[in-house]
Amino acid sequence: MVIIEVFYILNLKSNLLSIAQLQQRELSILIHKGCCGIYHNAKGLIIRTMIIVNCMFILLSSIPPYNTTSLWHQRFRHLNIKELCTMTYKRIVHGLHI
Repeated sequence: MVIIEVFYILNLKSNLLSIAQLQQRELSILIHKGCCGIYHNAKGLIIRTMIIVNCMFILLSSIPPYNTTSLWHQRFRHLNIKELCTMTYKRIVHGLHI
């Protein structure tokens, strides 16, 4: 699943998904007994996860420890390091320092 129209938040160490935005993209969210499932009309269940501490659902976990390179790598949908370096060199993205 590709998520578009996302916000960049400086110093955020995790990616967040909005349930309202998922519903706008015609996905269904079912939360029941500490379990969250996201469903696509044609494909069925896309992902299921359990509730954790602080009443949050983790869909994908990050690989600690976070450093600047791994954070940008995740923010750009796991773009390879060479491409991240090119973006830094050409100053394509403001604030990208790896």
